[in-house]
Amino acid sequence: MKDPLRSCERSAMNTILAGTYTTPGQSRGVYRLTFDGAHLSAPELVMDMRDPSYLLMDGEDLLAVDENLSGTGMLVRAEKKDGGYARVMSRDTEGIHPCHLAVWDGWTAVANYTSGSVLLLNPGMGKRQLFPGHHGGPNAERQESAHAHFVVFAPPFLFACDLGADQIRRFHLEGEEWKELCPVDLPGGIGPRHMVVRENRIFLITELSRELLVLDRDFRILSRTALAREGTGAALKTDGQRLYLTLRGPDLVKVFSMEDTPSLLASFPAGGEQPRDLLPLPDGILVACQAGSQVVALSHEGRVLDRQPLGHCVCLIREE
Repeated sequence: MKDPLRSCERSAMNTILAGTYTTPGQSRGVYRLTFDGAHLSAPELVMDMRDPSYLLMDGEDLLAVDENLSGTGMLVRAEKKDGGYARVMSRDTEGIHPCHLAVWDGWTAVANYTSGSVLLLNPGMGKRQLFPGHHGGPNAERQESAHAHFVVFAPPFLFACDLGADQIRRFHLEGEEWKELCPVDLPGGIGPRHMVVRENRIFLITELSRELLVLDRDFRILSRTALAREGTGAALKTDGQRLYLTLRGPDLVKVFSMEDTPSLLASFPAGGEQPRDLLPLPDGILVACQAGSQVVALSHEGRVLDRQPLGHCVCLIREE
């Protein structure tokens, strides 16, 4: 019988880049690993930089945010050189603790978490627009102000999750300028974190209320699925057929169908403490466990296949 959780696509080798928090002193920047469906290679340092907490491939170039846990963040562009990556550009993100990136048609968007602002850069990165956050939400401990946590292009729109304000912020490209539209107000105290956008549906994981929301493209909520009684929602990814998410606290990976009312297909331990990010692959699921300082490879059924130590690993992307 065919396993509904396993992709029909097979891959002999996956090359992965991992971002880490370097400030605790257990890592040095961006690392490369390989995964062959059963084993992870030992991490290899490919770019020495401070706190690269989110990574994104832009063609052959690597984009990274230096979240800088002790000050203002930076956006870094690097190109491949001598088996690793060499920095060719860096610039201030004009905000505190940049934590997420998106690119489209040469445009780059950066979410500055603590300052709550969204930075937009034109294809030459010479012109920028900075959109400040406005207010917080009802959770006094976690929503004292705006917290931009995630950005995604859905041309000609850009959406941003504001965890602090319980909003989806919306931007529209008009000529060479972006205009901020009225935000979408979500239920108070939920703390929207990450989104997956499809043609007519938006899937949203909340950090504070630990829910999976489904919205239509008019931003009407179609369903709210409870994920756990405690902890925080962390990452939401898709392989195009299913949704994969992590929960810190209970330290779980959950897999859902992509329906208006998602069905739970699987739930299993993440294999380590504080699963921050995950990467679904044809032959398994990789999980970045921040507190456990390791990358864990799981089968699609949740069996631990392998693990490799990597200090405060928080982001995983495919390099190729």
